[in-house]
Amino acid sequence: MSVCNNCSIIVTGYESSLGFPSGAGLFSYDHYNNDYTRITATDDIGNPLSSGIIFSDISRWGDKLYAHQGNKLWEYDLDLANCTAVFVRIIDLEITIAGVVHIFQVGNSSDMKDANTMICTSTGSWEGSLNPPLPPTVYEILIPPPNVNTATVIQKFDFALPHTSGDMVYIPATEELLMSHAPPDPNNLKLYDYNTGNLVNQGSGTSGVGMYKLPNGDIFINGPGAFPNSAVYPIDPITLSTPGSYTDPSVLSIELIIAGCAYDASQSCDAGVDDFEPALLPCYKIGD
Repeated sequence: MSVCNNCSIIVTGYESSLGFPSGAGLFSYDHYNNDYTRITATDDIGNPLSSGIIFSDISRWGDKLYAHQGNKLWEYDLDLANCTAVFVRIIDLEITIAGVVHIFQVGNSSDMKDANTMICTSTGSWEGSLNPPLPPTVYEILIPPPNVNTATVIQKFDFALPHTSGDMVYIPATEELLMSHAPPDPNNLKLYDYNTGNLVNQGSGTSGVGMYKLPNGDIFINGPGAFPNSAVYPIDPITLSTPGSYTDPSVLSIELIIAGCAYDASQSCDAGVDDFEPALLPCYKIGD
């Protein structure tokens, strides 16, 4: 089976063997074979992403990939049969607060809720620059139609400090949001009810900038160790903990430095067709 397929995890980062900037780009990662390949992609003016572009995070719905950096989304059409990502457009981001329109800054945490809605957080510096400042908040970006290049951002719910330091995964079956937070809080992983913002569960799993969900519901996050490669840890669905060391047999070592991950949040990946193995693994619901 090709490393590029509909079940691929898309990674923004760089190859550890090449370093930055020459090793930068988008990659297709096969979790079950622990293998990857580079996706051919360019920036908005046609330069290859290997020229040094790394996005703060990426999110995927089917063949749509949304990469973000600062106050902009970069929209790509994925063609994983040919292992390419075709640049479509740049989308500017605006949010209206108390009747005033602001340019919105995306942080390094996002996921797709549906085909037209991206969930994200912002940065503490942007929220703190407002008058009055905003608390840490989860936002929704409403993806505009093809003929509109400005997206509306709305506030969903706020949460207690610390800010998110890494990625997030939305769980549609339970309408919950798993987020990776920053130290010094020992509970790096927090699970929220997406509709109310209430904290449902928390655990001491590692904090990481890349988190992805497999077709069977298992969730993984990158974390410390395995340098110069990235270590990817499984998250326990009950305790929201991760193995204590990157040498644990369940921890994968990937020859990529991960800045962000995107799985297919549309759940259209057919694991049987693509010869993946998750049908043989146990299923569970995060928070059970």
